[in-house]
Amino acid sequence: MCIRDRVRAVTVTLAGRSVTLKALRDSGNDLHDPVSGLPAAVVERAAVLPLFPALHALPDDAVQTLEALGALPECTGRVVLLPYRAVGVAGALLPAFRPDSVMIDGMPEPMLLALSTQALTSDGAFAMVLPPKN
Repeated sequence: MCIRDRVRAVTVTLAGRSVTLKALRDSGNDLHDPVSGLPAAVVERAAVLPLFPALHALPDDAVQTLEALGALPECTGRVVLLPYRAVGVAGALLPAFRPDSVMIDGMPEPMLLALSTQALTSDGAFAMVLPPKN
């Protein structure tokens, strides 16, 4: 299956604000919150920054990002640090938040959004990596 066949339209909503972006469904994305069990997508933070109009930028540090988001009224009780492993990364943390909704091709899928400081593709083909569909 070609990558283009796995790219989906995703709309993320938080506190009455929405962003729509392209996302890749990846069967290898096993990122989830170890406490709630919610799956997590990885998203380029620049793609969701419009959801947080009080912030002009987010810090590069995961803990500082968690603190900045946690200080926003719309994110109270919605931010966590997710542990993850990847090739070449022994263990690290990604800041994540729980939006009001994530709609994939018009269908709701509850999940957290983990914020990546790096672009996910070199050509901008997608800005989010979705977990596998249950």
